[in-house]
Amino acid sequence: MISVIIGKAPYGVREKARKLGKKEQKSEKDEAVNDFQRYPEKQVYHLEDTYTDLLDLAADICTINGRVSFWYPVILENYSEENLPRHPALQLIYNCEQGLTRKSSRRLLTYRKIREPEIGETAKIPLSGVSLYRNALFSS
Repeated sequence: MISVIIGKAPYGVREKARKLGKKEQKSEKDEAVNDFQRYPEKQVYHLEDTYTDLLDLAADICTINGRVSFWYPVILENYSEENLPRHPALQLIYNCEQGLTRKSSRRLLTYRKIREPEIGETAKIPLSGVSLYRNALFSS
């Protein structure tokens, strides 16, 4: 078992987030051609999914009282602690801010595993503007 996970997801400022996997096939011909591919493809990976996947992983593999920490980008005018990522098996124990610009900051969030997750429990972000972080950062 793992007791600590430390991560930093890409915010999509320099490049949009992507993950490895197969792209959706549009036709049977595409499927036949792709049966022979040997190289991984990139798929769109929404920023919210990055954080919910990380919390789900931590809830599954960390020991009780294990921790997961990561930087979480926020647009200051939309920030509220109630809108941070949540998982029923994890408790937010630290939320430290680092200012980046007049419009944005990032939060170092640390969660502690308080119990084993129940079947079907997953992480959620109640109200997220994280996917729009890049657009909000560069708009006037």
